[in-house]
Amino acid sequence: MTYFQAFLGVIVGIIATLMAVWVVIRYFQSRFSRYLWWSAGLLLWALSAFCQSYALLLEWKPWIYKLYYFSAITLVGVLGAGTLGLIIGEQRTLEQQVVYYLYVGFILFFSVKLAFALYQAPVFVERLHERVIGGLALPSSVRQWSPWINIPGGVIFIGGAVYSFWKTKALYALFIVIGALIPALGGIFARFQLPYLLPFTDLLGILFLSWGVFLALKWK
Repeated sequence: MTYFQAFLGVIVGIIATLMAVWVVIRYFQSRFSRYLWWSAGLLLWALSAFCQSYALLLEWKPWIYKLYYFSAITLVGVLGAGTLGLIIGEQRTLEQQVVYYLYVGFILFFSVKLAFALYQAPVFVERLHERVIGGLALPSSVRQWSPWINIPGGVIFIGGAVYSFWKTKALYALFIVIGALIPALGGIFARFQLPYLLPFTDLLGILFLSWGVFLALKWK
């Protein structure tokens, strides 16, 4: 099972990396900021997947575990910035500009707070042998910052896709919703001591999300 989970993580990382490269190419073609945020979020997803696979095949090192946790938490907020950019478009009113930059500033601020907390925090090394552990090897002084990122990020990311689907009935929005909800369920399972499901939920999530982003780039 461990090797199979590691294999799934590598597949997730490869898919996320390829999608990130393709999306950033679209950014340089169009200069639409949403593409840059989506690309960054996909790279963070790839990083978390590769770190998890490394731990499954070998073992966690504290710095790899911290890198994994940071990327796994911040990716939702970053992807949310891309979805918000998709909703409001590139030709924005002053009010839309304010909302957009307030959200981006909020996510960046708490991402920095999380990074500093991670840098200073100890890791409960006795938990690292479990390999798939979510955030259970970190003190609450670190984990307290994650809701500040993934709750508003999840609301914007998932809620924005739901709004787009309701407004346009576009298939891409439905796939993004599913791609966001499945890993979110994996995160909930992890909080209830079921972190070994994360590689499976991540794979399903990245497949739906990638297809949704692919269709979204063709839509607008």
